[in-house]
Amino acid sequence: MANTNTPYLCGGTFFVLLLQIKKLRSKARDKFNGGSDGLNDTDLMKGLIYVVTGQSVNPYNDSFKKNTSEYKSCKYNGGTYIPFNDVSTVNSFDTAVKQKNSDTLKRMSEFANEYLIVENMVKRQWLVKALLEVIEHDVEIKDEDLLYINSDGDPVPKSELLGINNFELEPFLIGVLHYILLYRKANTMGRKTFESWHSKESPHSEWTFVSTIGNANQRQLTISMMDVEKEDPTGYSKDKEEIPEPEIIIDEAESSAKNVTQIINNPTIVNQHGEKNIHIDHVDTLNL
Repeated sequence: MANTNTPYLCGGTFFVLLLQIKKLRSKARDKFNGGSDGLNDTDLMKGLIYVVTGQSVNPYNDSFKKNTSEYKSCKYNGGTYIPFNDVSTVNSFDTAVKQKNSDTLKRMSEFANEYLIVENMVKRQWLVKALLEVIEHDVEIKDEDLLYINSDGDPVPKSELLGINNFELEPFLIGVLHYILLYRKANTMGRKTFESWHSKESPHSEWTFVSTIGNANQRQLTISMMDVEKEDPTGYSKDKEEIPEPEIIIDEAESSAKNVTQIINNPTIVNQHGEKNIHIDHVDTLNL
């Protein structure tokens, strides 16, 4: 039976919204000469798989292109090339998110900066507003359902999520993707949403995104980007530990006689005499 719940949050509808703020590179002109701008649908899908698995993939091009197209249009649930239904993949991603692994946030930051127009606040706001609108109107997402959209790794129920006005993009996207992989394994359930968001001139032409989703949301949102380089494996910011330099004290009164009292913290001294080496691991004062 076809799903009548629209909009419906799933991997395909999430991917469609990401594609709407896809970055255009200077190499785009090569596309008109038969080349690639490095930003087609399969490139973004490879990037998203890397976010989830931490592994770069280079699958057979023709099959992967077909799988990506069918996953985006919610006609395919995933499989060998798109492992979003693979039990071990989902469990590993779930553990990483719940244990606040900063590597996951770093990969999402790399993905966003490489593929999306994240430097444009309007684009960032639209993406978050569109996803919030899907979450709000998806009646199968209950008010008590938790989404791990905070940078500190703590979950937020849907009822509270809809009242937040300040978001960090990377953990927000991680939280939405995490919910999808755990609870929306049937990607084909989003087919009706995909069709309602697109149109095409003929049965054989490509789909064109025509939805106004996200535009009606008048909330003033602030969408910032994370500085993931300052995150430790628990997800919290951490300053680097300062390592003190060895302290050297020179007795000026005896400097003319070239007698120097030198204090070195935790020295190791090797004294070689004859055929044997003598290791001295602790010296309080060394007179030279």
